[in-house]
Amino acid sequence: PVTDIPTYKLGSIQNELATTYTVNKEVTEIRMRVRDGVRFHDGKPMTADDVAASLRYAIDPATGGTMAGSLADITSVAVDGSEVVMKTAAPSVDALYRLTLFRVQSPKFFGKAANTPVGTGPFKFAEYVPNDHLTLERFDGYWKSTPSNVKTLTFKFYTDPEAMLNAALAGELDILQFG
Repeated sequence: PVTDIPTYKLGSIQNELATTYTVNKEVTEIRMRVRDGVRFHDGKPMTADDVAASLRYAIDPATGGTMAGSLADITSVAVDGSEVVMKTAAPSVDALYRLTLFRVQSPKFFGKAANTPVGTGPFKFAEYVPNDHLTLERFDGYWKSTPSNVKTLTFKFYTDPEAMLNAALAGELDILQFG
């Protein structure tokens, strides 16, 4: 199926790495309870401290790159037991939705994501060959059941549209994206 972006509607937020979340009535504080049993791709358990450190890294303009802009409404991040508490300087309706774009990474690997990204998702980094491909492998330690028989994902990079079209026509590609 093709998603028509101009008519796409926001859905409800699904809990993944957080089991619950609350927003105060002033819409200046978000509290998220961190899910137990989640592991990073290196096997280390993910904790509320890891999530908070990852958020602080992301909102810092010196380290966060594009996420620093996306999460700019968040001014502070703290840990309260198994909850991560984020505060905004002013009411922010979209801060919670912007958090859905955020990916927790292991603090042990901050600054190394280009070569050794370590997150919590169903697939982990396997190989990157510049200007050719990126390969991800299924992460057997993923916290939730994933009904799929896919073991490997390979993203091929094409600079020549004709080469990409030829690969598609030859049946070498499962998904094709232009632009």
